[in-house]
Amino acid sequence: MDNIDIAILTHLRDNARKSNSEIAGHLDVSEGTIRKRLKKLEDKNIIKRYTIDVNNVFAALVGIQFATNTPAKDLAAKLKSMGLTRIYEVTGRYDIIAIVEKEDPTAINNVLDEIRATRGVILTESFTVLNSH
Repeated sequence: MDNIDIAILTHLRDNARKSNSEIAGHLDVSEGTIRKRLKKLEDKNIIKRYTIDVNNVFAALVGIQFATNTPAKDLAAKLKSMGLTRIYEVTGRYDIIAIVEKEDPTAINNVLDEIRATRGVILTESFTVLNSH
C-alpha cells in the first residue's frame, strides 16, 4: 500500500458512497487509476466490503509544534507530500494534529522520523491508535 491507496481508503472511510471519479478528482489521478487500485485492494483483502471494513491499517495521531516563523500552510503542504491526508490546525499545546495511517507500525515510524526531520518542526508527540469506536 502506498500513499494513494491510503488516501483512497480515507476518502471511502469518510464517505463510502463517493464515486471513483470524485475520489480521482480529489487525488488528481484518473478514474481508471482509482478503479485499478480498488481492485488490487479487494484482491489483497484490504477492502473486505464496501461498507469499508479496512484491514491491516495502523494509525497514529501526531501533535506537531513548529517554529513561529514557519507558515502553517507550508508545513501542511509538506505533511500532505508525506501522505498524510488529515491535517488539523488546532489550539493548545500543538499547532497541528495530523493522522498517520500506514500498513504497519514500522511505516508509521518512518513517517514520524520524516516529520521530526522537517525544517521548522520543534516538537512532536505521537499517540498510537489502539481501537476505534
